[in-house]
Amino acid sequence: MTKRSYCWAHSRRKFYELIKGSSDLNNLKEINLFFLSINEILKIDAEIRKGNYEEIVPRREAEVRPLID
Repeated sequence: MTKRSYCWAHSRRKFYELIKGSSDLNNLKEINLFFLSINEILKIDAEIRKGNYEEIVPRREAEVRPLID
């Protein structure tokens, strides 16, 4: 079975565009939550990539997956 992987940065950009283009404050709360969550994922992943190559996947599983699930 093939799994698809999408780029968090591209997803974040789409949420950013929604935030910039929206004037509905109720929608902005939920959209902003996703935007901030993606920022946190990218921040953690940037730290993980500074480390040892062999630790990348296990650390992503331990630190990033809980934010996604």
